[in-house]
Amino acid sequence: MHWAERRTSLGEGVGLVGAIDAGQLFVAYQPVIDLAGRRLQRFEALVRWRHPRRGVLYPVDFLPPPSSAGLARRLTYFVINDAARACQSWRGAAPWVGVSVNVWPADLADAGIVALCEERASDIDLTLEVIEEGSEADWLEQPAPAGVCLSLDDFGMGESSLLRLRSKSVTELKLDRLFAERLVTSPRDRSIVAAIVGLAHDLDMTVVVEGIEDADTARICTDIGVDFGQGWAFGRPAANPGPALASWSHPQPA
Repeated sequence: MHWAERRTSLGEGVGLVGAIDAGQLFVAYQPVIDLAGRRLQRFEALVRWRHPRRGVLYPVDFLPPPSSAGLARRLTYFVINDAARACQSWRGAAPWVGVSVNVWPADLADAGIVALCEERASDIDLTLEVIEEGSEADWLEQPAPAGVCLSLDDFGMGESSLLRLRSKSVTELKLDRLFAERLVTSPRDRSIVAAIVGLAHDLDMTVVVEGIEDADTARICTDIGVDFGQGWAFGRPAANPGPALASWSHPQPA
């Protein structure tokens, strides 16, 4: 998610507080697949707003900027708690399946949020996908919350830098959907992704490619060593993850 794409106004920000209190927000879950084993690895928690006048809104329409610290904090608490409850609900059927939540770098400096994540991670497999903004990356020097995996979201986009790979806290790189769009048609794009995968593996990091929309792109990602895939080829975000859980809990043919 790129901050420049946001269309949030102050009015919507104020309205978001009421939406949280009124139970208008909900979380949709999209499967993230282990490409080698063709089996569900986790779900990504994606917040939505069921707006009484405008219908279902996506994050680009309402996410507050990180500068709105109080509002952003409330939203983070809401999503983490919902995701943790959902993950606990499917542990009986698929105990290895985790959940990931998008957070801002500032969240990792918030003692309350860190304590919440550590508490939740004692019961579930929790990944925090850190949404970068700007060139500051002080959080990369800090240890990850205990028991939590950190994923560098949208790696390779915007002002992302290879220097961020120095971090010992980050254990996963997540490549933006733009990397997936031309893998089938562009050998150059395939070489770029393969190089990123090789570098990440050398650093003991895993790689996720999002935006995989078809079987050919999924096959190419598997062939060049991408660890995990996400996109419509595997399932769309859904408030009820049960069907995806049933479909992907057992290995499927490529």
